Amino acid sequence: MTGKDKQKLNEKLTLYANAKEYFTDEDGCKQRKLICFTDSLDACFKWLVPKLNSLVLSYRGYDKKYGAVVSIEPGTLEFTFVSNLTESPSLSLCLAIEKLIDSKSK
Repeated sequence: MTGKDKQKLNEKLTLYANAKEYFTDEDGCKQRKLICFTDSLDACFKWLVPKLNSLVLSYRGYDKKYGAVVSIEPGTLEFTFVSNLTESPSLSLCLAIEKLIDSKSK
């Protein structure tokens, strides 16, 4: 996943979570901070996990894949595995939540 793809995913998740963290720019204006969910399980657990009905994170050591199973409502499971060794469990969780968001918007 490219940096640009991660940025788009983080933007989508920030809106979904209604995450409101701010910083002050060089002009003294208050700006909404883009939260980097794809690189931080802490951010995921603070903003995204409370919106879930269920969550399972897993790691398969034999092929070094992270996985996530998430549900927003009973009966709406989404499952994803991320296979790149440099990727993280937070990215796997974000991708699974993205699938749920996309399926609800259809």
